[in-house]
Amino acid sequence: AARLVRLRDHGFKIALDDFGTGYSSLSHLRALPFHKVKIDRSFVSDLDTDRRSIIVLQGIVQLCRSLGLGTVAEGVETGWQFGCLRDIGIEEFQGFHFARPQPCARWLAELSGVAADEMLGRSAKPAG
Repeated sequence: AARLVRLRDHGFKIALDDFGTGYSSLSHLRALPFHKVKIDRSFVSDLDTDRRSIIVLQGIVQLCRSLGLGTVAEGVETGWQFGCLRDIGIEEFQGFHFARPQPCARWLAELSGVAADEMLGRSAKPAG
């Protein structure tokens, strides 16, 4: 915990990964200096088939807000999931719905193109 506090004090942002599974427990939220919580993909994948997943996610978001923590949903694969998670109040998203894994050089080239378009006042074009 002391190392994480030192990192935070030096300006690092720290996220609790895979929240809701394995070693990512509620006690970590109380004891460690996290800035955000990354919600495990297992909660996202069941959204359309298990109403309880939505209720659990709403509870996680409410808890994180009360603690002043940001939220990230992992494993977002469809537009429907994205919309549902956004409506619940999750702030950031990761998953195939947005992009597939790719080499760093390609990602940087696409990012540079987006930044250049924004600086020139043009709308960015979808990667393809």
